[in-house]
Amino acid sequence: MLRWILPIIFIVGGYFAVDKLKNSRPEASSRPSAPTAALTVNVSEIEAVNYQSKITAYGRIQPTTSTRLTPLVNGTVIDISDKLVAGQQIKEGDVLVQIDPIEYEIALRSAQASVAQARSAVEDEKVKRELALADWRRLGNKGEVPDRIARKAQQLAADAQLDSALAQLERAQMNLERTIIVAPYDATILKTEVGLSQLANSSTLIAEIYPIGDLEIRLPVSRSDLALIGIPSEDQPIVGTANVSLDQDYSLEIEIKRYDNQVDATTGEIILQAQLAESDAQLIAALPLVGQWISADLYGKSFDGVIAVSRDKLDRSGNLLLVQDGQLKRHSEQAIFVDDYNALFADNFNEDAYLLATSMANPIEGTPVHALLNGKSLNGDTPAPKGDWAGKSAQASEAKRQNAKSEGN
Repeated sequence: MLRWILPIIFIVGGYFAVDKLKNSRPEASSRPSAPTAALTVNVSEIEAVNYQSKITAYGRIQPTTSTRLTPLVNGTVIDISDKLVAGQQIKEGDVLVQIDPIEYEIALRSAQASVAQARSAVEDEKVKRELALADWRRLGNKGEVPDRIARKAQQLAADAQLDSALAQLERAQMNLERTIIVAPYDATILKTEVGLSQLANSSTLIAEIYPIGDLEIRLPVSRSDLALIGIPSEDQPIVGTANVSLDQDYSLEIEIKRYDNQVDATTGEIILQAQLAESDAQLIAALPLVGQWISADLYGKSFDGVIAVSRDKLDRSGNLLLVQDGQLKRHSEQAIFVDDYNALFADNFNEDAYLLATSMANPIEGTPVHALLNGKSLNGDTPAPKGDWAGKSAQASEAKRQNAKSEGN
């Protein structure tokens, strides 16, 4: 019997002991919660502007056209001009290379001798013709002179031989002139591959040249970028600036009227053909531009009376952040246009709204803010002197005072 009564006593006693402990625990003192701190931020006024869209493309400067100079006669190179250097500018008629002319001088003298012989033969044939006609008339013949008596066939043969000799002489003179290779026009040398004492022939590259200042930039752009600036044409060219870094930074005006009709099969991009402006001709001629990589700012569609906001002022979802009634707010409308630099919004904002100018990692809509416009508070009071939280020092002091009071009780 005692074995059953003792466990019951322990259970009942334990229940009353736990209940007493619960009822006798001290109540936690309630502390007033600190007011929510307001974040100090910078804002800017919302102002409508006229905006022209812009994209940035990258390409390399290269000649629009080029000419490969090769010998028209074979022979040994005996002289090379000091101007025959890549990047050097040359004038029309400048001598670039001299090929050994000895063989062609000999050929010229031989051709001259052949012409002299042919002319002598023509004169001899004329004398023979006159003698034949005189004999024919002395014999009492009258009327039309037969071709056989007039030696027409012999005269034609002599004349033909003279024409052939003259043609050979002209060829010999031309070949001799071709031993001197000159610049066909004012140009810049792109490259050269000829050497002194080299046996030159029609496949030998003397130089590759291009007209001075005749340069273009091939700029690949995506279809989305092309939609921002439009398709160029002769009537509606795309204008922009090419930025080149050499001994200093240069900005060159460019104009785009043409593009490749074939889309790049690998990237799907369209190649625009930009021409450097003639107004920069002297600068272009003075700079080593060929082969230089450049960034080009291309200008496209225009918008009047819009709000232009730098893209880095948008949140991660592309929303525009505003300050209104002392709180952070997200603009309810999406951008009407976005390029590489800015997002454009229609001008339909509330009069008391301002653009948030302070960068925030994780902005939360509804966050209380203390707005500063050009360093002055919009609320008419003074923000916290340090840090981003207004009233930070005052609230820290109040919290310490409340803790000390609770511990004293």
